[in-house]
Amino acid sequence: MVNDSSSKGPRTIGNLLSQAPRTTRDLLRQAQVLADVAARLNEVLPAEVRPHWQLARLGPQLMVVTADGPAWAMRLRHLSPQLRTEAERITGMRPRALKVKVANLPRATREVQPRQLSAKGAEALLRAAESVADPELKAALLRLARRR
Repeated sequence: MVNDSSSKGPRTIGNLLSQAPRTTRDLLRQAQVLADVAARLNEVLPAEVRPHWQLARLGPQLMVVTADGPAWAMRLRHLSPQLRTEAERITGMRPRALKVKVANLPRATREVQPRQLSAKGAEALLRAAESVADPELKAALLRLARRR
């Protein structure tokens, strides 16, 4: 909630947005419609394609989708008739064409936990560093041994 100085207490974001200029509300409504259509289109796509695309625009003349790489863009172009037919089933209008753009879409990131070096592993690296003549290799082994 946001505190609005002209009211007697906090107001919800939804309340503020409902009073926003018409263009902002229309833009939010359009974004929600696109998200809803994209979710329904996603259901008919092959599972391996689903995380690699987004619906960018949908109109009677043109449907624009973005893919996160050229290989996925090719797959989506191949699925063009299916996507356009499904868009017609969902919205009642069939886009005349599908345009696929390659874009850098945000990917879900997973947190990588740093691996711990065991005491035995560190000892082995220290022994190896002592027996190596090459100074660069020796320094690298010592750096690795300190990662505990």
